[in-house]
Amino acid sequence: HFVAAYDKSVIKCVGQDNQGSLEVLKSVKLHLDSSQNEDVTLKEPLALPSAAVKKKSAKERKSGSKNKKVKKTIFTCIAEEEATVEPTYVWIKGKLGKAMVAEDENKRKFTCKVVPSGFNKLNQMANNMKDISRTFKKFNRTFNQIVSAMDTT
Repeated sequence: HFVAAYDKSVIKCVGQDNQGSLEVLKSVKLHLDSSQNEDVTLKEPLALPSAAVKKKSAKERKSGSKNKKVKKTIFTCIAEEEATVEPTYVWIKGKLGKAMVAEDENKRKFTCKVVPSGFNKLNQMANNMKDISRTFKKFNRTFNQIVSAMDTT
């Protein structure tokens, strides 16, 4: 069943192929059964709003990201010459190894070393800091309760 205003409207089902282009999978033209709706006066057909086609479902996006896990590497760099300003970025020259040469935007040279499992260690330290912070907050609340109890007596 549909409203008489949509009589003779065309509904198209669109899908996306492997190359990313859209193609019409099915096309249906609506016809109003006039025997059931004798008292309805037909108006000009209205255009149906077009629906957005999703490129990938959420499940596909999640499964794709698991396969492409990026290994994150952390370096520690020391300037070879005296630097007054700390650089924002340094660019590693050549392949990644245990010790590398890098330079900043002002062409100053740096000696960089890889921190083994540095990203994992950094995440562990962040989690430890959160735990310590929670412990201090609990201690602070308990201490404030003790002090306020002493003040009232």
